Amino acid sequence: MIKLLRDVRQRYDQVMSRAAAAPGATLGQRLYAARSAAAFSTAEAAGAAGVAPDVVMAVESEETISEDAAARIEALIRDLSG
Repeated sequence: MIKLLRDVRQRYDQVMSRAAAAPGATLGQRLYAARSAAAFSTAEAAGAAGVAPDVVMAVESEETISEDAAARIEALIRDLSG
């Protein structure tokens, strides 16, 4: 069961990385891919962006967030993506 869970997570990461690289990728897709590539937890990404962990979870769930929070997340994605 543990191996299956690991395989599912790896496939999910691959799918999200492809989605994040596509034109029109959402903020949530791009954040997940950048966070995953950097091996950042939700809490670590939130701390680096200066937002609450709930904001990171909301973005990755495709929920609406404030413009300020979105700008902070965009900056984090740029920083993590090099």
